[in-house]
Amino acid sequence: MPEEFVLRTGFTNLLVGAETWVAVAYLAGMFLVLAFRPQQIADPSSFRRSYILFALYFIVPGSINALILLTMIGSRGPGEMQMVILQLSGITGKVLLGLSIIFALGSMIHNRISGFPFAKRPEIESERSVPLADELKRLREENVRLRKRSAEGGGREDEGIHGSEL
Repeated sequence: MPEEFVLRTGFTNLLVGAETWVAVAYLAGMFLVLAFRPQQIADPSSFRRSYILFALYFIVPGSINALILLTMIGSRGPGEMQMVILQLSGITGKVLLGLSIIFALGSMIHNRISGFPFAKRPEIESERSVPLADELKRLREENVRLRKRSAEGGGREDEGIHGSEL
């Protein structure tokens, strides 16, 4: 039985240690990006959301644990519901850390993945701008042709497209 306790606590400490190192790596990475490569941040709102979630990673589980421990002061031991809430607070912390990392990485994506919610698709803009440029060129050529014809006396003055209408 003591071996099982040692293995269980050792495994738990390993997971807590790994989570701590992930949080340290996240924090160091965010500071390095802000200090040396701020132009990498494509979506500042996702970046902001990321560090807000990271702050909640520290605040929410600790607050829930403190509130549960305060409710257990008068009782002899934790009830079943209190144990479930304590477990959920630990899971909540891990989820918040994961979401903060996802939002941090998502805020640094520059139009590489089409359909990704943080990126814009430049192909759509260029596909629309080419026909519009061709249409504008055609209208200008038609305007020049109509002005030449009206200057020669072959057409009416109001037939052409004037610059203010473009």
